[in-house]
Amino acid sequence: MSSQERTLPLRRARPWLLRHPWFVLGSLTLFALVAAFGNAWDLDWHVMIGRDTFWIPPHTMMYAAIALSGMLVAGVVLSGILADPAEAGPPTLLGLRAPLGLVVLGLGVVQMTLAAPLDDWWHRMFGVDVTIWSPPHLIGFTGALVMLAGLTIAVLAQRHREGSARLDEAVSALRPGPRALFWLTALLLALSVRWLTFLNSASLQLSWAEEPDPYAVVGPWVGWWILWASFAMSWTFVASARCWDDRPSWKLPLSVLLVTLALRLAEYFVSAAGFALVLPWGDQVLTEPFQIFLADLGLWVSTGVLILPVLAVAAMARWGRAWSPRTMGLAAGVAWGGLLALQFALLRVAFDFAPFWSAGHAVALAVGLAAGVLGGLIGAAQGEWLRRPRH
Repeated sequence: MSSQERTLPLRRARPWLLRHPWFVLGSLTLFALVAAFGNAWDLDWHVMIGRDTFWIPPHTMMYAAIALSGMLVAGVVLSGILADPAEAGPPTLLGLRAPLGLVVLGLGVVQMTLAAPLDDWWHRMFGVDVTIWSPPHLIGFTGALVMLAGLTIAVLAQRHREGSARLDEAVSALRPGPRALFWLTALLLALSVRWLTFLNSASLQLSWAEEPDPYAVVGPWVGWWILWASFAMSWTFVASARCWDDRPSWKLPLSVLLVTLALRLAEYFVSAAGFALVLPWGDQVLTEPFQIFLADLGLWVSTGVLILPVLAVAAMARWGRAWSPRTMGLAAGVAWGGLLALQFALLRVAFDFAPFWSAGHAVALAVGLAAGVLGGLIGAAQGEWLRRPRH
């Protein structure tokens, strides 16, 4: 060996987690599913049994998945620190040499972890079962959305990264095909819609019936439900219509809606299986038999009203392929807010909450249009960014 060769630094081997990105992303997707099903079972537990301790099986299921997600992301971040800089890539966020999406996901894990003890304290101080809209729940729910946003960014970034790079054998062996990758993206976006729907349904009593909730942090107002549903959902579905380019882009929002409905059904089977396996839990038993198809009306209504707006967004993505992000965001936002407001009014009339021509429905229309346009513009810009990310 020459003296020059002896002075060259030894190149560190690329860590295993960095060489197997699809193992990481697949595992994180599995954990996201487990956490979502645990959250759904937790809601059914509260309704059918009530609150026992923090470590009831649904909570354990949900937080175990979150903890495993955090440990896996920590492993990737540590691998980036230990790896050769040329192998780990440039810093993305907070100076960490890890994919941007995984760093964002890690921040969501921290947020949900901080929400857990706060939620336990809140229940001890203010009641055993309070609204989803309590501050700890809002911190936890938005933390779940941050985690899913990070995972979606990571999946689409890895897809883009591999589109122009020569893959090594390990990556090629685990990489999903185009169809599987399409449905993986639809699943991640559907999980986001699923968490958003829980927040939407919690405001129905405040908005549709305009009745006070003794535990809510806000008072009754006709615009609460449509404000959140129009803004957050238009953002999500418009982004889904702009973030994909291999397949026709109009198929993704329809697929996201289909997977969302499938997840909603699957949640009841998971809850039924969970109750059958663990009960009685101490002295906790069901107050009445759990019926899988005795669905919570608020959740199904909050999901069902998405069908018409999604069809409108898909049609715009189909026939407006040449539209700029601004045009798409404006048009889709107006359609989204208007269709939600129309359904809102019709359902309030059907349940005898208000006549069709009422001042409240005018407020709902104005709020829905404004929130829909804002969400649509953000979603269209984000979809363009996700289509060809640089991270």
